[in-house]
Amino acid sequence: MMTTDRSIQLLNEYIVKMGNEAEEPLQPVEFHDLIENHRLCEILIDFLGNLYVCHGIDANDHDNQLGEQIQQLITFLAGLVSEELS
Repeated sequence: MMTTDRSIQLLNEYIVKMGNEAEEPLQPVEFHDLIENHRLCEILIDFLGNLYVCHGIDANDHDNQLGEQIQQLITFLAGLVSEELS
C-alpha cells in the first residue's frame, strides 16, 4: 500500500507524462484538490483506467509494474470517493 504522499507524487508523474492521453486536460493535483472535488477523482480514475488498458498489462493480460501501480492509485482514489460519499 502506498502512502498518500507517494500516491499524489506518482499520480502527478502520470498526469505530466501521459496527461495528453486524457479525454479532459489534466493538471497536477494536491491532496486537498482530491478531497474537495469528487468529480476530479472520477476523472482521474477514468484516466488511470485508460492508462491501465493501454500500458498496464502485458501481451498475456498480466499486470506489469505500471499496471500494479495504476491499480493502487485507482484504489486510493476510489477510497477518497467512498469516504466522501459516506
